[in-house]
Amino acid sequence: MHLVFDFDGTITLSDTIGHLARAGVASQKLSRGANLEPAWDALLQTYLADNDAYRAQFDTPAARTTAAQELRFLGGLADVERASLRRVGEAALFKGLGPAAMRRIGTDAVANGHVQLRPGFARLVARAREKGWPVGVVSVNWSDEFIRGVVGDVLLDDDDDDGDDVVSNSTREEDGAIRGPEVLEGALLVTAPDKAIAMQKLRGGGDGAPLVYFGDSTTDLACLMEADRGVVLEAAEGEGALLTTMKRLGLEVPPVEAKKRRGWARTFDEVLDSGFLE
Repeated sequence: MHLVFDFDGTITLSDTIGHLARAGVASQKLSRGANLEPAWDALLQTYLADNDAYRAQFDTPAARTTAAQELRFLGGLADVERASLRRVGEAALFKGLGPAAMRRIGTDAVANGHVQLRPGFARLVARAREKGWPVGVVSVNWSDEFIRGVVGDVLLDDDDDDGDDVVSNSTREEDGAIRGPEVLEGALLVTAPDKAIAMQKLRGGGDGAPLVYFGDSTTDLACLMEADRGVVLEAAEGEGALLTTMKRLGLEVPPVEAKKRRGWARTFDEVLDSGFLE
């Protein structure tokens, strides 16, 4: 098998972008005395307004009854998301922060309890090592180094030929701009279709083994549709947007214990104990 994970809300218990942004703001104040809190607040409000304006162009979600309709809707968010990342870069939240500094932000976030890993992640990756299964991450997060800092030594570093792939955006040290991953030829990774392309790039480098994808949000929908098998991570059945969306589209997502093509679980321990991967 080949295991591919989303990061925010999947490997972690909640979204980490807010913490990453605040860490960047704090770093700029410390290093050059710049107060970027108003800029970050303005960026956030602009993003929310743009997102609302895009969604207002469409009927209620109930009007989208097929996966194709939903994926077109999700793909259409690209302009909103890319504009937001450009503004983050222009605000220079991460100016002067190299790979080691971005990784340290992730390490510190876990050590200080600001970011928590979903129970069972390390255990599941250890099982993958025993079985010889490749492991990778595909994320719309802003920093692949931050991701590596959060997961620590659970994932093998990319300096090693046998390292685990982390496909995400990255920050440029000299000006804080956000860049897309190499597998997308530098294009920003921001939408569900982008993630599916990235996932297939990882699959292309494998041995043809069945791919299992783990995700928690609607940006994971395309990956879950294209993967051989998939797991939705939720706090409780029916509470999350992804499970709600998939049920609306008529996609069967029973508990992982049912061992269907797709299932949902609260933790990675539940996935392992259910026998879903056997």
